[in-house]
Amino acid sequence: MNYEFEKAWDYIEACDFEAAVPILMKLANEGERDAQFHLARCYEFGDGVPQDYELAFYWYTKSAEEGDAYANCEIGRFYYNGYAVDRDYKKAVRLFRIGAKGGIGEAMYHLGLCYEHGHGVKQNIVEAARWYRKGAKEGDFDATYCLGVCYEKGNGVKQSLEKAIKQYADAARFGHDGAQTALKRLEKK
Repeated sequence: MNYEFEKAWDYIEACDFEAAVPILMKLANEGERDAQFHLARCYEFGDGVPQDYELAFYWYTKSAEEGDAYANCEIGRFYYNGYAVDRDYKKAVRLFRIGAKGGIGEAMYHLGLCYEHGHGVKQNIVEAARWYRKGAKEGDFDATYCLGVCYEKGNGVKQSLEKAIKQYADAARFGHDGAQTALKRLEKK
């Protein structure tokens, strides 16, 4: 990590995006993929710049072209939700697979959603549970929560309230609201 990016990162961690953005912009224009990725996030969420999905998509794409697996996941999310681009589940799945191959738990979670709902792939709840499990192993709390739902309902896995509670508890530790609600509901049973 170069000194300039470290400085930008310090600003990001301090939530001083106005100070981080000019550094990120300079580095992003020089081809620094981490700067491109984080500049994209600033544009996506309106941190230090006006929110602009098109510029976010542009910078995620630049970062992905430099080999950033997480950027591929984020571009996939844009295609999945139709942010700045036409919704295209098949493109989303292709990009989520690239992210998943790079070990990105969020990409694995999104692949689980695609299989659960038949978005861009043939609906397959067993495959959905498999991707949720992989995402959970990578620490993605949304995947962990969804795996808990699978265990609670027996979707794609053998039903097990014990395993459901474990997954919900793991996701709840990260502050996942749905997991916290599920734990309270199951405690009443």
